[in-house]
Amino acid sequence: MRDLDRDSVEKNYARALGVAEIGLKTGVEPFREPEKSWGSGSTDVAEVSWITPTTSLSVASEPEGTPGHHWAAVACAGTSIAHKCLQTAAKVMAATGLDIIQDPKLLQKMRNEWLSKTKGKPYVSPLPPDLQPPVKK
Repeated sequence: MRDLDRDSVEKNYARALGVAEIGLKTGVEPFREPEKSWGSGSTDVAEVSWITPTTSLSVASEPEGTPGHHWAAVACAGTSIAHKCLQTAAKVMAATGLDIIQDPKLLQKMRNEWLSKTKGKPYVSPLPPDLQPPVKK
């Protein structure tokens, strides 16, 4: 499908969702550290971040104004919008990995920052070690 046709399909899709025609975010927001120890979503990354340096990436995957946790957001996964999102995320992750591989000092700087922030405190799960999932056998 030509890009012009794809853009028309995407715009029509956004209109059908009933959101304002703002489009997708296209800029790069500056890096910022979280103000608190939690982010905007629920993931297991908090557990991982106590074990190794961690970062995250968000890429526009739906028209601005699409309600989160809504069928419209889920339905965007089957559109060319999502395909563009995945391509962009893959490029950023690959470029980041390449930067780290090519610059061992960068990796050491990341590890030093992580060590400074965790202050040598080992990760301890808040769940009791003998806790078993409530699964019927």
